[in-house]
Amino acid sequence: MRKIKSLAETLCIIAVLSFLIANLNYITRPTDSDTSVASIKAFHEVPENTLDVITYGSSHMWKGLDPRVINEKYGIAAYNYACNWQHINTTKLFIEDSLLTQHPKLAVIDTYMVNWLLRDTDLNGEIYYTRFLKNTPSRISFLRQCFGRNIEGYVSYFLPFVVFHENWKNISQSSYRAADASKDIFIGNKGFSGMQTVEPVTLPDSSEFGQEPLTDQARRELDAIVNMLQEQGARVLFITIPYEGEFKCIDAVTEYASEHDCDYLNLFEHIEEIGLDGNTDFCDAGHLNESGGGKIGDFMGAYLKDNYGEIL
Repeated sequence: MRKIKSLAETLCIIAVLSFLIANLNYITRPTDSDTSVASIKAFHEVPENTLDVITYGSSHMWKGLDPRVINEKYGIAAYNYACNWQHINTTKLFIEDSLLTQHPKLAVIDTYMVNWLLRDTDLNGEIYYTRFLKNTPSRISFLRQCFGRNIEGYVSYFLPFVVFHENWKNISQSSYRAADASKDIFIGNKGFSGMQTVEPVTLPDSSEFGQEPLTDQARRELDAIVNMLQEQGARVLFITIPYEGEFKCIDAVTEYASEHDCDYLNLFEHIEEIGLDGNTDFCDAGHLNESGGGKIGDFMGAYLKDNYGEIL
């Protein structure tokens, strides 16, 4: 009888400790990653092998291309699996994650951060939300690149309440709130993060952008991404979504795509054809709003039909 009582007490203690750890992890998490986590969880509920086109990349893609238009108007099964921030080595993790359950015929990759790799010895929101991706071979090298020999970083990746820097000082009411967008919203939006706000911007002329080469590290990441996708039989299309800023790798991406049997589409060159309006279609200088994302989705649906119709 004593043994049963002792076992019951032990189980109760374990249950209470588990509850406390889970809730402390939640309170001290990077709250700015909540929406990204909801988006990842939504993708994991997409039925296997049902997507023909998947888009990847930073918030420029996430907020800038509405796949619902591609699905509904053009009959192409598309999904937006982009997320906030996303340096190119983070995008590689998302692509690996998606290929565990999907075999897209076309991968559309945002170029905004194509030349930037995430290197960070502390835990930030971009690193944290990769915890919710499925385990893939690249995650270990990704974390090693981010944390180096910082053991605290690895611990805080799984247990934010232990050593997540500064969070204990910054706990506030927002630490307890749920994500602004739920998993169900992203399931309905096919991954798209549409914004309702409007902020006028001045769209630049991309022919006047300065140019710079891809770094060796960026090329290595791109090589891994392209090889991974092409081994799965997917075509690769790089695209640049317009914003109020200067994208300096147009020439470099054009050359890289040509060398690796990929395609590149610079949407700055199609602003009039798309119908983008700087006064109505942006939520801030860097991102399209829902109106702009719908216009990009419409343009891309027609473009995919015209240029990839034989595989879609």
